[in-house]
Amino acid sequence: MDASAQRDATGPDAGPNEDATISPDAANQDATANEDATVEEDATVNADAGDAGMQGSGEVIVRSGVNGLGFQVFFHDPNGELISAKTATAGEARELVPPNSMVTVYPLILTGKGPDASPLRTITGVQPGEIYEVLDTIGVEIIGDLSVSLPSVLPDALYYSLEFGCGEFSIFDPMMPEVVGVEARCAAITGSGLLVTAIAYNQDGLPIAYAADETVQLVPQGTASVTLGPWRKAFDSLDTEIANPPPDAVDVFLSRALLAGPGRLVERAAGLENPTVGSTFSFLYPPVGEGSAVEIFVATSDFAINGMLTFPVGRNTVRVDLAADLLPRASVGTIDRSDAARPTISWTTSTGTADATIVTFRYSNPDINWSITAPANSSSMRLPELPDEFSGYRPTASSEMQSGILDLDLSEVAGYDVYRRGIGSVLFLDFERTFRTRPIGTTLRLTANPPDVGPF
Repeated sequence: MDASAQRDATGPDAGPNEDATISPDAANQDATANEDATVEEDATVNADAGDAGMQGSGEVIVRSGVNGLGFQVFFHDPNGELISAKTATAGEARELVPPNSMVTVYPLILTGKGPDASPLRTITGVQPGEIYEVLDTIGVEIIGDLSVSLPSVLPDALYYSLEFGCGEFSIFDPMMPEVVGVEARCAAITGSGLLVTAIAYNQDGLPIAYAADETVQLVPQGTASVTLGPWRKAFDSLDTEIANPPPDAVDVFLSRALLAGPGRLVERAAGLENPTVGSTFSFLYPPVGEGSAVEIFVATSDFAINGMLTFPVGRNTVRVDLAADLLPRASVGTIDRSDAARPTISWTTSTGTADATIVTFRYSNPDINWSITAPANSSSMRLPELPDEFSGYRPTASSEMQSGILDLDLSEVAGYDVYRRGIGSVLFLDFERTFRTRPIGTTLRLTANPPDVGPF
């Protein structure tokens, strides 16, 4: 997740993208399926059955969050040794596993394209009785169009932007309707209605007026016509002060996002690169929806990136102390390749309060992007075992390999078990859907080294 990717995060795979809606009462409505970690009665087995290695075992279920999405599931023991490989049938796969197992998912949406650029996701610490969901964020599905007309042309406006849950678009001709496609993930974010906002800017790039509709309904596989209006000029402001950047900071990026309601986000409408330390930067935003958010990222000379997203309650001024408020900087991982097919990455355990660490292996021959989610107190991770029929996806002695470490801390999540059963239980998350849309009053902190790592 490099700083430039953050600056462009107006509807991307935001990179730490490939990406989120989180409800106020559960961090992610789609991610709460196993909050109570229970499954059907037949999903448990007698602890006395089987050998000692399966004592206390029970069934784990991996389900599809998208109709028709196929996926391969590899179930592993706590050491990453393969228990079984299963192809999801009827949208799910099940297996008996011991406590603290691992689950790896490979989406079959890529089947037939070979192993190039193939993504795999692993969750560790899996407990019997838990349920995991495979959420498809690979590829883009347009589920409907918006045809948006502005209320009028403003004489002082140089250009206009159109914003809704997953993107910001330039309006090329304010006299004509602007037609944009809506991705499936945007509908997931916005629930029953889209907040559509147009903003007019003057020649200095400052917003001078806005028009909005908070109740736009999509027409599946059709076009929803929307006429915004009237223009309004009374903006709210959110003032943000930055203090104590690290001495090796090479880039500080500050931006503002708008919450349109539970799980509804209007993309960042302002940004500032390398703001003057100690000064206050004012964001103007339309007073629609339920609140605003501040997003801050700091890039340092060792190529790490550290940041936070905070969603203040009822405040018009936010002060962020970059020395005290951020997580300790993520360390650089080192790779032991003595076992070419199952290398091990080691790193310095975080001294902060992170909930989870996400380890990324990227290697060539074949091209694989493999992310593994583990407790934040972990300090090493060995690549799990793949079955022989997937031997072409294993790294080899000749593979070029990179690794990265990403630490995450969510203010409303108390440790890895809660994270794994909530947000972490949804695999292939979209960053926008899961992390950049937060409940009012919460804060997300993250640190990555190098900056473009993560499961997103």
